[in-house]
Amino acid sequence: MSDKNFINIKQELEQSSHFNELTYTEKSKKGILRKVYMREVISRIFVFFISVFSIFLFLTNDNWLGFLYINTFVFFVILILVVGCAIWLGIRLDYWMDRLRFQVWIQVFFSCLIILFLTYQLFTPYFYSDQYLKQIGVEKIESYYQLSDKKLSQEEREQIAENSLSKGLAFSVILLEHYPMGELKRLEVVDSRRNYYLYYLTVEVEKQIDSRIEKSIYRFEFNKEDGEFKIDGSVSLNE
Repeated sequence: MSDKNFINIKQELEQSSHFNELTYTEKSKKGILRKVYMREVISRIFVFFISVFSIFLFLTNDNWLGFLYINTFVFFVILILVVGCAIWLGIRLDYWMDRLRFQVWIQVFFSCLIILFLTYQLFTPYFYSDQYLKQIGVEKIESYYQLSDKKLSQEEREQIAENSLSKGLAFSVILLEHYPMGELKRLEVVDSRRNYYLYYLTVEVEKQIDSRIEKSIYRFEFNKEDGEFKIDGSVSLNE
């Protein structure tokens, strides 16, 4: 067969409806496989983030989780069960969403929401300006130093501690009566620094103890709890 005849036959085949149907079918198969693959990837990502979100809620629930730390073995057993339940929940939600018309878009939307939520929880201080963090920090420190007022009742003292200190620190301060010494006279922010979900304020404190004035430098640690930043610890930087 000559080259000319071969070219003519090839052109006729390419122009035939049968050839077009075969080409369309192959393209359709590739498109369908691509969509199925993307849907499977999105479903797995959705299950992963639902599981992570559920585990995060478990680990951050201080109201009933505290007793588990008494026994490390019990804690890890419960944690393994929670991980299994979280994965099962994600799979069940994914299975239920198979019936929805816009399953992929709904899963993408909720996955993005969970990513945003976890990002906020892990990097909370970065969502606020330096001025705001300093202002809130100074207010909490000033409130904390009110605990040294001997005229306060026990109820007032507990209320101030709960508003300015984290739960663990407030409980410790009230139980041990470890209140700041002296009356706060002046407070000046020296430095501020963010570190993941925490932020630190280095402050110069001027306080009156009896008849003398003392100046000290402290670094206060802040953590967000119950929707607001609270003091989670402090350390003296005086040499």
